[in-house]
Amino acid sequence: MAPPLEDLTRVLAELGARLSGPPAVGAAASAGDALSASISSLAATLNPNGGRGGASSGTQVLDAALSLMCFDPIEVNKARVDFLVRTLVSALSASVSCRVVRPDGGAVEEMLCVGSSVSPGDCRELLRSCAALVQKLGNCDAVRHSYDLLYAVVKMAVLSPHYQCVFPLPYYKEEEESLYDMGTIAAELINHPSNHVPPSDNKIPLRLLLWHLDPSIVKHDLSVMLHEVIRRPLLCLRKELHNRMEWRIIVICLLCSPTIFMEMRTLLHFWFLATGLGSVLELHSALVSSALDILLKPISWGISIELGQKLPFSHAYFPSQHSDLLAILTGPLSCKGFLDLFSCIDTLVHLDNTRITYSSPKSSQLQPMEGLATYNSAWSMIMNFPVWFIFATALLFHREGSEDYLSETLSKETVADSISDVSLAQRAAFYLSWVLCPSNDDSCQILANNILEISHSWVRNNKKRQSYHSSIVNRRRKLRLPTTMDSDKLHVPTNTVSSMIKEFDDRCVKFFSTTAFPAVQAEKLSDSHASYHNLLHMWIPLGVLFASSSSVNEQNCDMLLRYTSTGRVLKSNEVEMKTKAHVTNDGFLSSSSGTAIRWALNGAYLIFGWLDVVEDMSSLVFDCEDRRHHFVSQLRTKIGPYLLECVKTLDEADQDIDFVIDLHNRLLNWVKSGQGCEIFGDVILKMNKKFKSPL
Repeated sequence: MAPPLEDLTRVLAELGARLSGPPAVGAAASAGDALSASISSLAATLNPNGGRGGASSGTQVLDAALSLMCFDPIEVNKARVDFLVRTLVSALSASVSCRVVRPDGGAVEEMLCVGSSVSPGDCRELLRSCAALVQKLGNCDAVRHSYDLLYAVVKMAVLSPHYQCVFPLPYYKEEEESLYDMGTIAAELINHPSNHVPPSDNKIPLRLLLWHLDPSIVKHDLSVMLHEVIRRPLLCLRKELHNRMEWRIIVICLLCSPTIFMEMRTLLHFWFLATGLGSVLELHSALVSSALDILLKPISWGISIELGQKLPFSHAYFPSQHSDLLAILTGPLSCKGFLDLFSCIDTLVHLDNTRITYSSPKSSQLQPMEGLATYNSAWSMIMNFPVWFIFATALLFHREGSEDYLSETLSKETVADSISDVSLAQRAAFYLSWVLCPSNDDSCQILANNILEISHSWVRNNKKRQSYHSSIVNRRRKLRLPTTMDSDKLHVPTNTVSSMIKEFDDRCVKFFSTTAFPAVQAEKLSDSHASYHNLLHMWIPLGVLFASSSSVNEQNCDMLLRYTSTGRVLKSNEVEMKTKAHVTNDGFLSSSSGTAIRWALNGAYLIFGWLDVVEDMSSLVFDCEDRRHHFVSQLRTKIGPYLLECVKTLDEADQDIDFVIDLHNRLLNWVKSGQGCEIFGDVILKMNKKFKSPL
């Protein structure tokens, strides 16, 4: 039997009145009888075997006894509020049931009834009353009451029937105004403080129930997060999703509903295709990574063991047809794993081409836009795992026999598994081109050939330079740096890094500007904020930093980082800047203030984001923690001087406080790494003085 709506509403009103303060004895006399009657009615509903008159007489005896014992009215009122809330929660919970009923009273037809016995119209009234009530529950003692009430009312509203086939009630047809009204109430409740508390039990989080009442709240939550990511490009997103409680609750709610999680992936995928924002891709990858981390370590995210055990396996959050691909992406990061990933992609591309070949001419014209870049495609899933993209760039510039940390590790694996370095480079080039240009097979193949030629040139030029130095040492001649004349005779570039940058700029960047990016984005690419666009292709030349770091000295590293963040090509023989426009060679200071700040921000954004992914990759590649630490420290030492130049330019500019805090946190995290952090000491001290905080 469902609790009467009038009784629930009257008790809610009385609870709100008592929260305002203990009522006077005379003023409460008239309302006391009505309240006692309502509570008695609710008690009779909850306990049908009990008498109806006991509650009223018992309440009167209790009031008289408390008065004689001189109890504090405030404490008495607090206890009454507590019991009123319990009564309301029990009454609301009693309206939700799962049972078998016989509509006609006979045994011929039976119906499984799941949900609430309260109509949607009554639920809307209760939800509005509850929303008004919880506004008064502002003190710390009432937070738990507020949460319990909200949870009970919202759960009842979510489970309220809308069709007769679900529950034997008259057919309800909700008007658009009523549906909008329900969504408005839910949107107001989403900002209540009690909704910003992580779930402490094994129940479905309250925020998730509000999402079911108004699905547009999910879109609003994601858009707010995206706006914050765009506004603060140096924000460490993975840490922020864990440390900021509101964001952590959103991730947990997404994880508690695989359906909404896939809707989130679909929405962010469409946003990325429509805008080309690199921030969308960054947020999407961070949410997926955090969700997988919760599945592995739920307790570290504040989730109870009971709720963690109820979460499904990871394959429930991705399209079922890509379960094998998910196993590869979440598996070990190795050469063998990369070959499996390539085989999976090659099979998908072959199937897609076969589908286009045997389709009608009319449908084949539409295929390139739909292709392999849809929201439930393998490409959409792979974009959420950037570590494989970074790993592919390492395979592209890997040199056999190199003593660098990563190349040595890769060489051991290729020898043990009998894998050809040339075969790995070919597959890495195809993988990178397919990720950057998935919807056009011809463009993808041209791009793959260009990237592969850059890889072959890099390996070939480094081998020639090694043989040149070896011949000088064997003849016992004085070791000297090769001049331009020597390099011309041997057909070896004076600087292999400079040659690689120029070749990449000629072969790939121009190709991206005309093919891979929409025309509108290409026009704005050089004048926009780094996080406004997907600059994933600029990670490709950075692969030489960790695959062949011994071939990159400080000057070459500066040249490489400056190119990836500004698009400028540095001449190695003259140590000057060369761009499509005339600029002198004094770095950021040679340009206008706005351009210098934008270039510095692009550099810091690119370095911090790229290094975050490299650290994730290194933890998966290296078995020895010491080797992983030395590998990352070596990278930090090389890129530190250029990052310092970017940081000094940003520190001198007028930035908002959130940006300065994010930069400060990034530098503190850099210092914790140990090696290569000494150069940032003065900058951090200067920023500490701004904050007036100790070091």
